[in-house]
Amino acid sequence: SCSGSNTVTITVINCGGGTGLDDGVVEESLQVYPNPAKEALNVRFANNETGNYSVTIFNVEGKIVKQETWMKDSAILEKKLLVNGLSNGVYQMKIMGNDKSKVISFEIH
Repeated sequence: SCSGSNTVTITVINCGGGTGLDDGVVEESLQVYPNPAKEALNVRFANNETGNYSVTIFNVEGKIVKQETWMKDSAILEKKLLVNGLSNGVYQMKIMGNDKSKVISFEIH
């Protein structure tokens, strides 16, 4: 006879819509580095969608100080964003596309 027990853990990532479970499911994330930045900011944006994304930088007053459109053609987008024209301070970056948006804060020194 057989005795004992087994524990199975199932983790579901990105359960908001879609067509089911895919083999290459990427958890949505947005990272910027170095933080604080001086000349340029490295941006790493990951999710399971492709298409055009608008990238907007806001200062602490909420004013748009930089805006670009990036084409994302794979699960992970890595870009260098030049910030050497911006004054020292705290900023927010908003990436929008496919009816979703992500916001992250960073500093320039």
